Amino acid sequence: DMVTSAFRDIVCDEYQKIRQSTFGISDKISETSGDDPLWEFNSLDVICESNEREYIELMTEMERLLHEDIAAQVIKR
Repeated sequence: DMVTSAFRDIVCDEYQKIRQSTFGISDKISETSGDDPLWEFNSLDVICESNEREYIELMTEMERLLHEDIAAQVIKR
């Protein structure tokens, strides 16, 4: 559960960054919470419906993007 919570926090933060950069109206964007519809899917359904290769590619791409974001934040410091 701790990993799930941390993952949700990361995704929610990244989602807010995307919305803010896309719309440029950070004061009008509502806060994303753990109750957001984003979390109303069953990940097991996604895994079963997708083949394993697609799932691995998706997770690899998400990991790559996370590392890019971390590197960008380290450079800013």
